[in-house]
Amino acid sequence: MEDKPNHQLPPRDRKCPICGAKEYDWGELRVGKNPPGEFVYYRPSNLTWEDDVPTVVRRCLNCGNLQIFELDS
Repeated sequence: MEDKPNHQLPPRDRKCPICGAKEYDWGELRVGKNPPGEFVYYRPSNLTWEDDVPTVVRRCLNCGNLQIFELDS
C-alpha cells in the first residue's frame, strides 16, 4: 500500500516540513517553574482567558523541529 501524498494527510500526520522525516515524539510546552505544571495556551487577539486554546507539540526526531498544534478535545 502506498503512502498518501503529504498534502492529503491531516497536519499532525504529515512529514516534517524542514527535513521530510516521519518520526516524532509528542509533548507539551510549559511555562515557568512557579507553579510547576502550567501549560502554554494560544489566545486569539482581543479575547479573554476563557477563549484560550490548549496546545500539544511534536518534535522531529531527525532535525529537532518543533510544531505546535491545537489539542484535540
